[in-house]
Amino acid sequence: MKSDILGVKIHRVTMSEAVAKIAEGVESGERAQVVTANPELIQFANRDPRLKQLINSAYLVTADGIGVVWAAKKLGFPVPERVTGIDLIEALFPVAG
Repeated sequence: MKSDILGVKIHRVTMSEAVAKIAEGVESGERAQVVTANPELIQFANRDPRLKQLINSAYLVTADGIGVVWAAKKLGFPVPERVTGIDLIEALFPVAG
């Protein structure tokens, strides 16, 4: 399920769900783009349709920023938690072996 913030689709996932989804993609050999969307990126995408299209076509888009979490909640499509880029990378280390 996804939240929509200014036309940017954010997956409603926890950190562990994001790690599991990425691990599934890696195991399948799928090449995929992961975006950790913060408020600035969403604002840029709101002004640039090509950027918005690239983000929305990503395999996984997470809420990287408390502003994104708050906006999703305010719009009635809450995300369970922030999944920041740096935290996601650290959480993927054990999966990478």
